[in-house]
Amino acid sequence: MSDKDKLLRIYLKARGKATGIESYADAQDYALSLGGIIADALEGTGLELSDIPEDELVAMLRPVLKQAQGDALNAARLAQQAQNRASKLRLGVLEAEIDGAAAEAVAGQIAGRAISKEYLARAVNDRLQHIVDETQRKNIKARDDMGLGVHIVRKYSSLGLRSGTKYAEPCQWCLDRCGDWDNYQEAYEAGCFERHEGCCCQIDYDVGSTHTVSKDKWNWYNK
Repeated sequence: MSDKDKLLRIYLKARGKATGIESYADAQDYALSLGGIIADALEGTGLELSDIPEDELVAMLRPVLKQAQGDALNAARLAQQAQNRASKLRLGVLEAEIDGAAAEAVAGQIAGRAISKEYLARAVNDRLQHIVDETQRKNIKARDDMGLGVHIVRKYSSLGLRSGTKYAEPCQWCLDRCGDWDNYQEAYEAGCFERHEGCCCQIDYDVGSTHTVSKDKWNWYNK
């Protein structure tokens, strides 16, 4: 069995299926679990990352990151479907695009370097979290553009980057972008959807009351 097949097999066996996803916070938590699984899987191959040439590392990472991105997108899709049910909106889901160069980007960060397993997990998670964020942002904007009332909330979390370190004090950059908004554009301009490397702030939203949107209007928006 090749190293890339072994890596994907370990990942598929270790990951949990996306179940019980009722919010984007749930989808984010699920996506953030996948980076650690991939890091463990790489460690399970018995290879030293610093000894693997970058092109070989890309070949190893490409199938597992493609799968992980699909898993993160599925979690985001489930979160949006749950939001649609809660809001009684019979709408489809706008989805983020899968990053075709994710393996190259991650390999470029870690190839030939002595890095921790946590660093690798974070490098993967930043890309998986973006899929959840971008799916959410697209759907919030769609609903706002259609005249539906949206309520957007960003909550601070120090999980990951600073937790358990001497830098565990609150991150002011994140705190400046936390809050709640009733308008997509105001939230966007306030930086609600921005993240730094390793940021784990939770972003969620709801449509405040029951609305009816015609299928024609939804189809028109997606042309």
